[in-house]
Amino acid sequence: MREIVYAWPYLEWGGAQRYFMVLMKYAKPHYRVTAVIPAGTSPTVIGFLDEIGIRHEVFHDRFDVTPVTTIGGRIRRRRLKPRWERAMLEVLLRRDLSNALFHIDVAPWTSPRLLRHLAQEARAVVTLHTALIRRATWRRPI
Repeated sequence: MREIVYAWPYLEWGGAQRYFMVLMKYAKPHYRVTAVIPAGTSPTVIGFLDEIGIRHEVFHDRFDVTPVTTIGGRIRRRRLKPRWERAMLEVLLRRDLSNALFHIDVAPWTSPRLLRHLAQEARAVVTLHTALIRRATWRRPI
C-alpha cells in the first residue's frame, strides 16, 4: 500500500496541523498514513492523531519558532538548524521512497537543503505555515 507521510518540525501547533489531520483522516482509507513529529509534541496533538488512528514517528530535535530578537539568538538558531533538519530527514527517509509521498510543513526559504534532498529522493508537497510576524518598529511600513 502506498504511504503518505505528513511532517512538521516545530512543537507549536495550530492551523497547519489541523489541516494535515483532516487530510490524514480522508487519506487513511486509501493509503498508509504516518505523521512525523518532533519529540516533545503536545499530548493534545498526539491524542488527536490517536483518535483518528494515525501512527506517528518521532525525531529527536525540533525547530524553535519562538521570536528571536538578538543577533546571538539568530546565530544560535541558524547553527542548530542543520541538526533538526538531519534528525527529521533520517526519520523521513527510513521508508520505501518509491512508494511514499511526503507532505511537509517547512518553508523553502528556511530549509532549502532539506527540501532539495527530499525532492531528489522522493515525491514531496510543501504546505507553508505562515504566521504573521511582529516587526521591529524601524521595519514597519510608514
